[in-house]
Amino acid sequence: MPSPPTPIGSLTDPVQASQSAESDSSTAGPVRLLLIPEASLSKLTASVRESLPASDSDNRSVSVDLDSHRDIRVRCQSRNNALALIDSSIQSSWFGDSSTLKKNPNDNWPNQSASLLDDVRLVTEKGREISQADFFALSYTWWQIQVLTRRLRYTSNLDQVYFETRVLDAAEAWVRNDAEATAAALHDCFDALAEERDHYFASDPSLIDLTLLTPSTLDRFLDLPEPKSSDTEAILSTPRNVLVDQAVAEAVLNSNDSVQQSFQSRLATDAMSWAGGGPASTVCYDELTIDQMERSLRESIDQVQRAVGQPMIVHARLGGSTTPEIVAALASHKHDGQSQTQCRGLLPIDFLNGTGFGDEAKVILGESGHEIEALTAKPIDANNESSFLTLGTRLGEAIDAGEIATALLVHWPGKGCESFDDLNRAATWTLALGRFWKIDEYFIDGEHPYHHGSSASWKDSPADRMRVGSTAARQSASQYASLVRSQSERDANGLSMLANPRRTDLSHGLAESLGLNDCIEVSADANVAGKNQPTESVLVVNGSSVPTRQRVIVKGKLPSNDRSIFHAHADRGNTDAVLDVPAWGYRWTSSNASAKASLTDPNNSARPNSTDDDNPRLIRWAKQLGRSMSRGPGPIVDGERMSNEFLELSINSDHGGIQGVYSGKVRGNRLSTRIEFVRAKKNAEGVVAKCHSVQTKENSVSRGIVALEGTIEMPGDQVMDSTTSASTKTLKWQSEIELVRGSRLVRYRIRFQTSSVSSQNAGGVADSLDWIHHPVLRMAFPGASPVVRAIVREKLHRTSARRFIAPLGFVHEEDECQTLVATHGNGFHRRSEDRFLETLLPLTDTSGTSTEVSDDYSPWHEFAFGFDVPHPIDAAMQPWRTPTVLQVPDGQMLRKGVPAGSWLIHASPSTMRIQVVGTGLLDDGRMVMHLRAIQTTSKSVRGIVRFCQPVALAHPISPLSRPLGKDHGDASQTSSSVSMQSIDAASIDGEVKCEDDRIEWASSGHGVTHLCVVFDTAK
Repeated sequence: MPSPPTPIGSLTDPVQASQSAESDSSTAGPVRLLLIPEASLSKLTASVRESLPASDSDNRSVSVDLDSHRDIRVRCQSRNNALALIDSSIQSSWFGDSSTLKKNPNDNWPNQSASLLDDVRLVTEKGREISQADFFALSYTWWQIQVLTRRLRYTSNLDQVYFETRVLDAAEAWVRNDAEATAAALHDCFDALAEERDHYFASDPSLIDLTLLTPSTLDRFLDLPEPKSSDTEAILSTPRNVLVDQAVAEAVLNSNDSVQQSFQSRLATDAMSWAGGGPASTVCYDELTIDQMERSLRESIDQVQRAVGQPMIVHARLGGSTTPEIVAALASHKHDGQSQTQCRGLLPIDFLNGTGFGDEAKVILGESGHEIEALTAKPIDANNESSFLTLGTRLGEAIDAGEIATALLVHWPGKGCESFDDLNRAATWTLALGRFWKIDEYFIDGEHPYHHGSSASWKDSPADRMRVGSTAARQSASQYASLVRSQSERDANGLSMLANPRRTDLSHGLAESLGLNDCIEVSADANVAGKNQPTESVLVVNGSSVPTRQRVIVKGKLPSNDRSIFHAHADRGNTDAVLDVPAWGYRWTSSNASAKASLTDPNNSARPNSTDDDNPRLIRWAKQLGRSMSRGPGPIVDGERMSNEFLELSINSDHGGIQGVYSGKVRGNRLSTRIEFVRAKKNAEGVVAKCHSVQTKENSVSRGIVALEGTIEMPGDQVMDSTTSASTKTLKWQSEIELVRGSRLVRYRIRFQTSSVSSQNAGGVADSLDWIHHPVLRMAFPGASPVVRAIVREKLHRTSARRFIAPLGFVHEEDECQTLVATHGNGFHRRSEDRFLETLLPLTDTSGTSTEVSDDYSPWHEFAFGFDVPHPIDAAMQPWRTPTVLQVPDGQMLRKGVPAGSWLIHASPSTMRIQVVGTGLLDDGRMVMHLRAIQTTSKSVRGIVRFCQPVALAHPISPLSRPLGKDHGDASQTSSSVSMQSIDAASIDGEVKCEDDRIEWASSGHGVTHLCVVFDTAK
């Protein structure tokens, strides 16, 4: 036995082995044991390497006689391997008379002849179980403290003689089965190491053992022994934590009662805690609207809490980003009217993709005036030995920097390396390496940070979302359109109720308040296409926060001096008109002769001409110009050119794309597009589409549509070059380009033949998306260094990423112009070279979904290109947020004194978007409305909203609160009675000024504010 004995540690690093050899060389003794990692022979010193001949694989240990002692050098591969080799290599003659090793030779030492591989366990009176693992834990702790002291250039204060003496006492007591003496000696050893660390680092690091769960690992987790907490202070607790997200919660709730009870009882023990409540990893926040994101978060929190049986204290998710809106929602959310927030902590880490962590372990995240603590430590793989070599050093450096030193140790159920076990064992003896925390107590009772972090950079990875597949991408686009339409219906319902709280018709409350009854609601396309018989009067309701233009058909002739008509022309006895409709308002127009007086502005009459000082030549020129302009505009399509008041567009007949767009004060081409397949090689040119047919589908003064057809060669192999032309296939495509009067938008859509996609998939191409086997819409812009702002969660976020996700598209900004590329659900974009951007067009085999396929072609990929549009986000949603067109029966007139057009809600500044979440009536009859205000830019502003009804009071509430109920705001349901107590319970800290018909509040950049507004409608 070595003298003094050194506990055998799991040496996996050559530096560790060499330093251990140096520390032992100064001690006197007849025999010294050295463990040398076999895989690191080349990195050892020459003298050590020569003593271990690598050619003899069987000679795994060697004895070297020196002047002062004898070295026993053992080549090992693992801890158990080292113990087996030592056990088989030690010879009794090396140690002489065994009685010299005993303080009392007459004592009976039952463990002296036992093998090192035997699992010998002793139990003290206080219930501590002592085994070989405690000696390994002491060795690991000693190693970490020594490395920590030296790496940070401190002088060791450890009493080495005392420490080694107590180690020997512990070993002797353990060999003779003396549990109490062994525990006392080990306590002294750990206390000495703790004093050594406390000499320079007074604060204890924090350790968090986090087990990651998935539905497939749930059974393995339940099969593990249930952790137990210690009943005595002599044994420090090492609690465990698990991560429970929505996917795990669904698996638990769908299991039988015994699984649910076992899961809940395990998480209810004192030695276990949990974090979670986040949506499943398949949920991508960047692909959702604000409303759907909040709904997804509420549903996931509810499911997890039902599965666990406890309220959520710490929020986390296994995979996926944590957006700033989630931070604000969690920080302000209250549970059952409690004064404190329900969520006390946050783990904004994507564990599957390894993102979301920061430089500091624990910081404060603040969004929209609310703050929450977040654990942002880089996760440490508890199953990797190398992660624990310098654990103490990293924690010491964090303490030196004034940070909250925290080690987040993550692993799957039942996994973990030997060093991780050593750390857990050592933590039951001492806090020298840190204290293990329950995750909820870490945020409640642990050290609180004073540094602030940032949550703006956490976004989902496009590559991960592309692995889901092209079918999922198509479903995501359809879902987004459905979400926008649902929100549009809630906005229209809220506007109708605001105009008439006591409405009898749920959808036509505004028309009733204007004195118009029995109106017929028609779609905008049906009204324009003449599917419905036109009437003399039309009422257009705009439930959007921005003004819009709507094309309508009215019977008869509209008054020519109606300022609300942007354009009008006669069409077979009717009037084809484009109306300007205010934001959150309405516009009524009529060809009735009695209505013309109210539709014309009396202040718009021309002043009497005075020609006393006018030049006659100037008068003649003005009259001539007036006659030329009075001819009116011509058709929009002229061959391969399209034009209206705002832009001129030319079509390329070779590849079927847009050759150029000329608009605004910028001279030159604003945009060019084409469809192509991208080459796998960087320097190779892509396969560009070919156009075979260009036809004018519709051409009038109000709208022009050009239809194109062509083909494009599909790649047959993953790597495309000049030698693969024989393996390519032809893919047919159809596209349409549409331009309407008075619009800054060019609508573009394209679809592909499904039979070619089916045959290609049958040839071995997987459903997963890539930038090679799927075509792209390639767009060229004039500027080489633009600012690109992605439209994500209905806000503009500046991005410098080469690849990004944006279902609504992006805005391309240059010095004097702004170009909107609205992609209508096609969410994968990337930069290409300096002046190009590309949007992926997934080829989906929709042969099984006949409802979406027509004429052997897939559904349309919709796009819109906007040039200097004042409201790009609403312009990107325009196809899904059309105004409500009501045909008024002939003979009906507006009530006396009611204007023909007005707003009912007015929001400022223009970057503030208002949405209706729900409506209801209080017990006293007053109307209450739940609003969502979104600041679309990064600039902090003062939001102001005016209403057509007087405001009684307004409260800010949490984004996760729904005091009016989850289903309120649906136009198909009536508003039920709401108590004022429920609104007061949902209110949070924040100032909202109310004055007459307006409210005002402060909004941070990209902030989302929820407001509950009560109106004095009962008067």
